Amino acid sequence: DERSGDVEADFAAASGALRERFASANVSLLGVLPDDPQVGAKSLTDVKLALDATAVHRADLLPKRDVRNVIVADSTLEDALSQWAQNPKALVMVHASRIQIVMGLMLAMRSGAYPPLSGIVLAGDEELPPVLRQVLSTLNDMPLPILQTRHRVYEALQRVSEQKRKLRAESIEQVEAAERMFEGNVDNDALRQLVGEPVSAVLTPKFFQHRIFK
Repeated sequence: DERSGDVEADFAAASGALRERFASANVSLLGVLPDDPQVGAKSLTDVKLALDATAVHRADLLPKRDVRNVIVADSTLEDALSQWAQNPKALVMVHASRIQIVMGLMLAMRSGAYPPLSGIVLAGDEELPPVLRQVLSTLNDMPLPILQTRHRVYEALQRVSEQKRKLRAESIEQVEAAERMFEGNVDNDALRQLVGEPVSAVLTPKFFQHRIFK
């Protein structure tokens, strides 16, 4: 689209300017990496750690879901749905007592009428409502991770905002995106000439001692 075209044009211009500047200083520039939203996005595993949260539904999906936006559903279901429609791969934060909003989001997700949702965070130092626990027990096939944290909504929002993204081996999509970004923007041949070919990691104890103490 037009916005992505502008971003690519800006990156191309910035990259070209950097290459010229390095070349004028007779310094080799191996590559320039763009700001990739998928690589830079937090995963739900990061969110869980930041909030010291408990996964109450589909914990298996946490490392596979990245968070592009955060929506605070502190008003009405209609408002939450409106924000969700404009923010794909959003994480919705809602107080655990707002069960109507949670149930409405789950129903909307099953309808297929809305973009992908990363997950839901139930905030507040309250027990999970029994009716919600019962509903979730019958929806094991619904691919919607749900976390519960004792932190209140806006404290949780601040914690997630401050949490730094970590690229984890189990976050397969992010790892693959990082590999594509590196392969497409770094001169690998020049890099190999600088660092050399990788050596075998298998060392005998004597050779290991020799490498350490030589």
